[in-house]
Amino acid sequence: MELGHTIPLQKYLRMQPLPYGAGCPLFFCWELHRIILQSGDTLVAVNAGNRFAVVLWGMDAGAWNHYQEHFREGLEMAMESEGYTREEIRIYLKRAGKFQVTKTHGRRSVAGLNQMDNCLWKIPALVKKGQLFQPVHCHEVNRERCRMAGYEGCQYPVQCFGMDMEQMLSEQQDAQEPCHDTILQQS
Repeated sequence: MELGHTIPLQKYLRMQPLPYGAGCPLFFCWELHRIILQSGDTLVAVNAGNRFAVVLWGMDAGAWNHYQEHFREGLEMAMESEGYTREEIRIYLKRAGKFQVTKTHGRRSVAGLNQMDNCLWKIPALVKKGQLFQPVHCHEVNRERCRMAGYEGCQYPVQCFGMDMEQMLSEQQDAQEPCHDTILQQS
């Protein structure tokens, strides 16, 4: 899984210049950014292909030291809140692989990140203090119709993430289906 870091996040984390991604499918790439939301340090992440978002509010210095683990936990919670089973989440994370820290994945995916940020400012709900994962904010930004890198026209991120998950899970199932018995095929 590639975690593309915006330049402001790279500077905030005092990172050395990052490499470009290795070209894995956008469904397994995420753009990470730091914003201030309702006076709290916030890690926002969007899927590079479908703009499905994760919002983690109240990131203190200790949380930033483990931001990748918090992102993973937040992603699991966001997927669970959308009705994905633990097994489906496990399959996604396994297929995505280990975290690779990279530059962002191009203009279109960063534009999706910016759209999501703009949507966050419009949400009237207050953040839930005392927890990083913000379910209401994730729910709202994932239902904001927008353009995204992996799809044409305006779509809903939650629906596009769902289509990508269905495709990945069907590919997973196809790979696990037993091969037909060659003796039966010969007769």
